Amino acid sequence: MRQAVEVSRTIAAPPWAVWGLIGRFDLGWHPDVADCRIEGPLRHLRMADGSQITEHLHYRSATQGRLAYGIQGSDYRAELLCQPEGDATHVIWRANPEPDDAGHVRSLLDRGLAAIAHRLELTEVRFGPQGRLAGVGAGQGSLAILLHGIGGTKENWRDQLFALAPSHRAIALDMQGYGDSAETEVPMTLAGLIDDLSLVLSQTGADQAHLIGLSFGAWLAASYAMIHPERVASLTCSGGFLGMTEAPEPVRANFLSLRLQPLDAGESPASLAAAVWDRLKGPVATSKVEQAFLASMRAIPASAYRKALHCFTSPPFALDFSRLTMPVLTMTGAHDTLASPAEIAGVAERLRAASPHVRHEVIEGAGHLCNMEQPHRYNRHLTSFLKGLPR
Repeated sequence: MRQAVEVSRTIAAPPWAVWGLIGRFDLGWHPDVADCRIEGPLRHLRMADGSQITEHLHYRSATQGRLAYGIQGSDYRAELLCQPEGDATHVIWRANPEPDDAGHVRSLLDRGLAAIAHRLELTEVRFGPQGRLAGVGAGQGSLAILLHGIGGTKENWRDQLFALAPSHRAIALDMQGYGDSAETEVPMTLAGLIDDLSLVLSQTGADQAHLIGLSFGAWLAASYAMIHPERVASLTCSGGFLGMTEAPEPVRANFLSLRLQPLDAGESPASLAAAVWDRLKGPVATSKVEQAFLASMRAIPASAYRKALHCFTSPPFALDFSRLTMPVLTMTGAHDTLASPAEIAGVAERLRAASPHVRHEVIEGAGHLCNMEQPHRYNRHLTSFLKGLPR
């Protein structure tokens, strides 16, 4: 008679993120699994102790958050359940081992749930002297760095961190003076921001990173890729690409003047946030996204915002597309008035002259903040692009 074993744990991640890890049926994230090979409905496991197991997928439903499987040639059955619990997920793992194996199996399942929680845990990371550069990270694997816009912070990338965590070590950064990063006494420059990215790569021990940017962050990512193409595994730019590198000087000066005037009159990013949101949002943006954006912009010191505006409107060089030979994904919201679909599609065409792997996507229903307004659509394009990269 087999014995019922059940373990459970509440994981501080949304159900779709937990399902994104376990729903693939790939058990490579489990600490006791040395190798996992998927072959149709079968997964072939080589365990850390040298033993080998073949399991068969019986049932999988993303809607129900349920995955059931068994061991080939055995009556052993197991299932995983993901249940919403507020903003978190309650995960239940059940199995029916032989009585003599019950303790071992319970320990195996417990370690598995702990590994899921660890993989999806958002943790603070610091870089540089006195930890002056702050970020939040999750996951394991090849490095992915996410770069926010001029009115944002690292917190704007939470949904992408969860989406990338099953396959990447994803880190969202606060740029100088933003969020939890220290503000420098000198002006913000593109060269300084590029040095910050090199610092992150060096401190994490990564030879390359997948760079993912929005708006200002897209320009920074593209600029870094041009200067250091050998260190960029792939480039994803959304809601922008060129920055103001191809804008005439009078246009740049007018852009800067219009944004400095309210600051000179005593306004702050906090007091300007609602008006900026109205310019950026798409037609179906939710109040939850609105509150998240307002919170991020209200947290920006006026001094850091000024420095970022001066940096953005003083590009030191034009982008040399011939150096952008890495795989590139461009995305923009269908209702983005700052980086229109037509403009970004044109950028993608120019990129195709240098890179054989360029993909362009328009995020339906989104305005400028496409990663926040339509995270599932954004994440679907991003993760499929990364999964499809040449090995």
